[in-house]
Amino acid sequence: MKKLDLVREAKKGWPSTEGIINNLFKAINAALVRGEVVTIYNFGEFFVVKDCRREVYDFKKKQRVPFSGKLKIKFKPSPNVEKILNS
Repeated sequence: MKKLDLVREAKKGWPSTEGIINNLFKAINAALVRGEVVTIYNFGEFFVVKDCRREVYDFKKKQRVPFSGKLKIKFKPSPNVEKILNS
């Protein structure tokens, strides 16, 4: 999903500013649920990654139990944003 797609979704909430923001977040959430990368030019990318499968220690049962991992949202800033943040 690109910035233009987000703009189209945000326009559906016009003229309410709250409606625009809500539609924007709904569009980003829907794209991430579908597994798409959300790219906003000169800002960055949002994408979904899965944690690796591993064993964790259960302190109540005092034993190791398998953990299948879960999905997480990651953000990779654009070079412009990274430059601004690190200056």
